[in-house]
Amino acid sequence: MPSILFERVSNTMEIFAALEIIDTELRLVVGEFHNGKLNVLKVEQLDLPHGIKEEAEVIDAIRVARSSIKDKLGVEIESVLLAVPSFGMEKKTKKITAISSSVRLRPDPIQIRDAYKKILATPLEDKLVLINACVSRFVADGVLMRRFPVNDALNELALEADLYCTRSEKIFDYLKAVEKSGLIITDICFDLFAAAKEASLLDQSVNNYILLIKSERKSTSFGLVYNGKIVNSILTSFGYQAMIDTIVEKYGLPEKTAARLLLFNMDFSKEVFEDAPIYMWLADGETRILKENELAELLKPQMEKLVLDLKDTCEPLLSLQGVNIVLCGEGGELCGLDKKVETAFGFPTRAYIPDTLGTRKSAFATCLGMLYTYKDQELYRSSLASAVDIYEYEHLIRSRRKRATSVDDSLTNRFKSMFERRAK
Repeated sequence: MPSILFERVSNTMEIFAALEIIDTELRLVVGEFHNGKLNVLKVEQLDLPHGIKEEAEVIDAIRVARSSIKDKLGVEIESVLLAVPSFGMEKKTKKITAISSSVRLRPDPIQIRDAYKKILATPLEDKLVLINACVSRFVADGVLMRRFPVNDALNELALEADLYCTRSEKIFDYLKAVEKSGLIITDICFDLFAAAKEASLLDQSVNNYILLIKSERKSTSFGLVYNGKIVNSILTSFGYQAMIDTIVEKYGLPEKTAARLLLFNMDFSKEVFEDAPIYMWLADGETRILKENELAELLKPQMEKLVLDLKDTCEPLLSLQGVNIVLCGEGGELCGLDKKVETAFGFPTRAYIPDTLGTRKSAFATCLGMLYTYKDQELYRSSLASAVDIYEYEHLIRSRRKRATSVDDSLTNRFKSMFERRAK
């Protein structure tokens, strides 16, 4: 008989919201898990010119995003999963015994949850804060497993967990801003861990080194993944903002326009750029034209410097063999950056783009990863907190369906009566 730990109600609806605050924008993704599948309900991206440094700016942006989501869904977002930057990430390992018996037993959900509670209660060094507790392996009667032994009868079962912690007090700036906006923080997660989860790098890294580079406008994070763990991480203060600034200074264009030109009109993998217009605008009563080869020549030094900065930061890794590089974050959408990095590092490189409808941007990797990370906690928690009042939302959905059905019936009857009259 299967453990009740894995019995699931097929019609259960779960809605979670994932929030990420980076140096230039706020990202909020609301998703619904239904029958194990994630459907994205709403996405918000709002500018934050000063990032977390301006708390009032962050609070206003969160409230604007919540209002927009309420207009779309009809219900208020009450709680979120919050991503925090990987400031000074430290990894500890903890092993807890869940079952120890002379009689072979199938795992009981209460035993597993009690073991996980002990993991969360692990004493830490002074000023060390636990961010993520990830059960990475199970030891079933002395055999190491990466998947939970669902129906096996066992004498002993132990959980091995990776505890990702930080000493940085900067994370509290993020917590305070979100709580002041009126939201409840259900759980927190390191951005690199969430992105690695979304891109399945934890599974792909068994006996393989994977370097995850999360590139944003004013910061870049590096995470080395090996054997299902993030073994090292670095957070730097450089990004690709310099390229946007160069466009703004040269042509006097708005920053948003400059960013769109960089992300959607340039392909840095090209060897030869066309002498063809890619943008036209009016300035001082004159029509101005920007050509592809002109913009490429302007940005070439900045792109070379960005790649050099990435390589210098990762210098100790260049002696390793068989490293694969994955790019994510908004910078992962810079067309051709992966090819530039592959040439400079000498390692296979790819940009990760999520395949979930509504979030097919590299920038959303962290938010999506948070949703899956939290969903996986179902194994260790008696319940998961929904981001909305689920009863209110289900009532709203039923009301909408009734209205849609009545409209359909009305239209059908109208067409039916028209044909009947013609037949007569």
